[in-house]
Amino acid sequence: MAKFLYFRDTASSQYIVPVERLLGVDDTGSNTVVVQFEDMGGAASSSVVTLNVVSGKEKDVMVALLNRVHNEKSDVLIVADDVDSNYMLSDISSIASIAHNQTSASGALSVGANLTVTGDIILAQDTEATSADDTSAVTAANILTGVVKCTPTAARAKATDTAANLVSGLNLDADTNSFDFSFINLAASTHAVTLSGGTGVTLVGSGVIAAASSARFRAARTGASAVTLYRLA
Repeated sequence: MAKFLYFRDTASSQYIVPVERLLGVDDTGSNTVVVQFEDMGGAASSSVVTLNVVSGKEKDVMVALLNRVHNEKSDVLIVADDVDSNYMLSDISSIASIAHNQTSASGALSVGANLTVTGDIILAQDTEATSADDTSAVTAANILTGVVKCTPTAARAKATDTAANLVSGLNLDADTNSFDFSFINLAASTHAVTLSGGTGVTLVGSGVIAAASSARFRAARTGASAVTLYRLA
């Protein structure tokens, strides 16, 4: 049977991890020892437990911890439990932090090389946004849903939110970051919606979405307060 390591810093925050995912232990030089684990997807060093240790005992803790993990026969080894004040080693005083990997990514994922997917890609679709039948702006919150719809009763001209709001609301943290969305015009046969760029937003391509049709756009950050909005389809 596999061997596991157990950590708990609060009653509602605990982490149990297979020993086989242990990558190593680092001395940070600040009375802490960092235990690093391979994450669920196989990427190195994305799961980290930081332990507070007695000053000057960092090396002792590192060596003793690895020896205990190697030699102990128990299936589950309690390394540090702040709730019960139970520690594998007397020189461990508490857990400074637990930053463990999640089973699904809720933040940004950056891939620096080609990404090959052999299975299906399943995308989550939030409830679509409805843009009012008027000239109100298409907000960053609208765009963030991925699908914006409108049922105009007359020709409507709409601007996007400001570039600064798009950068913040769409989590465009760096230049070249982008976000794609669709705009659906639900008018039956007449009344186009014409989308333009708000303050700091430059539109490339046509912003006209004809009745009973849709358009696809990409909002790309070019600066902290600058976005280019591309008409893709």
